[in-house]
Amino acid sequence: KQDYLCHHVENNGDPYEGLPEMTFHFANADWKLPPLNIFRMVESVIACFAIKDGEVPIFGNVVQPNMHVKYDLGKRLLSLAPAECTQG
Repeated sequence: KQDYLCHHVENNGDPYEGLPEMTFHFANADWKLPPLNIFRMVESVIACFAIKDGEVPIFGNVVQPNMHVKYDLGKRLLSLAPAECTQG
């Protein structure tokens, strides 16, 4: 059984160019993730889907780069906002 969905990508500077985005739909918001947040380069020209299936969905560090994520446990709210985290 294959564990990952992989794509052959062009070695032209941006390995994520042409890979699909993914949108998670919540009750009051959609969370649109760029390819950088859902694929990992496993070789210079192979990008693999980095989210595995399972009974409990976990949105871990793989899908959260360049995102501000705020958890308000008292109000049971999750807030998401894109961010440029590489800037000091």
